[in-house]
Amino acid sequence: MTLRARTLLLSLSTFVPVVCLSLAGGAVLLAQSQKFQAERNRLHQEAMAAQRARGIKNENDPQLQKYPAVAIPPGQVQKVLPGGSVAVAFAGKLPAGVMILSDRDGAVLAGSALTATSFSSRVTVGPSEGPGFIKLWAFTPVSFESTSIPVAFIDATYRFDLKSANGITIKASPAARTFTIDAANKNATLAYHVEFYKPGESKPFETRVGTMSYTAGDDPRTRLDISLTEAASSAQAEYEELSQKLYDPKLTDAQRDALAERVAKAQQRMMEEIMKPAANPAAAQKKVDDFGCYILQVYPGANGVVRGMTVCGRNFNAGRLETTGTMTLVK
Repeated sequence: MTLRARTLLLSLSTFVPVVCLSLAGGAVLLAQSQKFQAERNRLHQEAMAAQRARGIKNENDPQLQKYPAVAIPPGQVQKVLPGGSVAVAFAGKLPAGVMILSDRDGAVLAGSALTATSFSSRVTVGPSEGPGFIKLWAFTPVSFESTSIPVAFIDATYRFDLKSANGITIKASPAARTFTIDAANKNATLAYHVEFYKPGESKPFETRVGTMSYTAGDDPRTRLDISLTEAASSAQAEYEELSQKLYDPKLTDAQRDALAERVAKAQQRMMEEIMKPAANPAAAQKKVDDFGCYILQVYPGANGVVRGMTVCGRNFNAGRLETTGTMTLVK
């Protein structure tokens, strides 16, 4: 292998093109978890009453050390479909009187068994539950110390067909049939292909790559968010494809050197495309203003009917495209 090929292999391990977006956050629509909230409030009131009975006046009272938080090591997160169920179990240090609750009313515990060192149960998910992590919360009596642990992910994938009052159609289809769970970072992601159509046209005037994502720390919510970015350019797609081939151990030195030349040329074209906005910032800003859609928010209703809100550039439908339509579970 030539020095050029070796150098290129090294650069591939460190070169990562990054695009940053700043999203304007809105209020998150929480899922129906009134039972969980009510039970947590009840346990809190019981803990406060127990503290008063013991003469505990503040959180620094040494008596509270008798009631530590539950110690649970992280475990595997299982996937479960709407309407399905999974057995969950974990080991740890569980103080006497600890209460364990599911944070989603649509994910019900049954057949629970609790000891000082272990917990097991079966979680059954309602048929209309949307995607997201299921966390179990352990509450220690008296101190009201709490610990949460993600145990499952509701692997519900949907296709969305939306239309605005002025006739613009949005079709958002998942690029996979299942979410990808990253255990190390405690998140789950699903790629989408999103197309925008003008009235009466069969060819989309814009396409976007979408991502629906959840983290284990999220509160349960019913709103479904798909972040949108531009699809990779032909140069970037070629660069990524060739870069993977460069690591093939079956390549001869001659083949690897020839492939390295192609990777270098694709990388140069990709860098030129990345630098274009900096060379002509006015044109880049106009492109954002004229479309620039960067997030699709879907609010589910009854019987698969939904309303959507797409946030876009200021010149595209005044920056907000409101839609209605349907969501279909992909099985």
